[in-house]
Amino acid sequence: MNNAWSQQAKVLFSVVTLASTSAFAADEAFKVSGFVDSQIGYNKTVHSVGFGTSIADGAVYLSKALGSGMAMVDLPFSLNSSTSSNIDWAQGKGQAFVSFNYGSGLSWRLGQFDGIFGLERNDSKEIRFTQRGSLYGSQPVVMDALMVGYEISKILNVSIYAGAQDSTGTFASGKEAQYGAKISYDDAIRLSVGGYMQKLTSSTTRTYVNAVVGTKVSGVNLDGEFSMKKDGDGDAGTGFGLIAGYDMNDSLSVGARGQMMSKLGSFNSTTEVTVGPQFQMTKDLRTKVDYTFGSDKLLSTSDARSRHALNVAAVYSF
Repeated sequence: MNNAWSQQAKVLFSVVTLASTSAFAADEAFKVSGFVDSQIGYNKTVHSVGFGTSIADGAVYLSKALGSGMAMVDLPFSLNSSTSSNIDWAQGKGQAFVSFNYGSGLSWRLGQFDGIFGLERNDSKEIRFTQRGSLYGSQPVVMDALMVGYEISKILNVSIYAGAQDSTGTFASGKEAQYGAKISYDDAIRLSVGGYMQKLTSSTTRTYVNAVVGTKVSGVNLDGEFSMKKDGDGDAGTGFGLIAGYDMNDSLSVGARGQMMSKLGSFNSTTEVTVGPQFQMTKDLRTKVDYTFGSDKLLSTSDARSRHALNVAAVYSF
């Protein structure tokens, strides 16, 4: 056991010991939960073919009810057998925040918490497929911010926030606070529209816009997403996606996802389609099997490069 893993183990052991001590002290408001997502997969690209196993995702959640509020600590982890022999606790998507909900519909959250935009969430137990789609890469992973929300009605909510730049929890040199907002409507039609603005340099401002719409038709859940990110006068990165899911019975469902994204990182464009079933084995255990075909064009070339992936995941929640 190397020194880095030893230190990580000691930190986790201390946190869990403290959590267990509080729980056994008959403090029913304290809760320890989490999940583990173990996967085996086959991936093929133009340059390589890979087959391996991994702990693709996982987390330990520590939460404490505070009357009408709560405190939350999220410790995410993963392990990729092809690149590391140690569990990595530094996933860049940890959470630590305090929130409070007033009876009037007003609420607030302060700390580092998951991003509020897009269809697919940070934790893989909350997504339909084994891997997230390309649109996920355009949205803030976490935000270090103060967010204030107001529930106008049972189906209409508004949130605004201000905080440090997304995904880092720090103010980098020359970068100013990020200001964002989101409005959500949840009834027969599900709809949310939001975005943020942030000054990156004295002359460059980043603009991000995200819109999601969904409904249920003849037992099929349909959700569409649009995403756009633009820095200054540069070309905007835009994306479109659609996710469809059908519950065949209480234990079996099937789904499909199609996404197109331009100007995402080092890619000029990327298109991908994912299909596959998932099985609810028990109340706590879910398995997923899916196949993804993608086509990517790098900024440095106009040639399209195809990729294929077949993944099987077992997601256990506790």
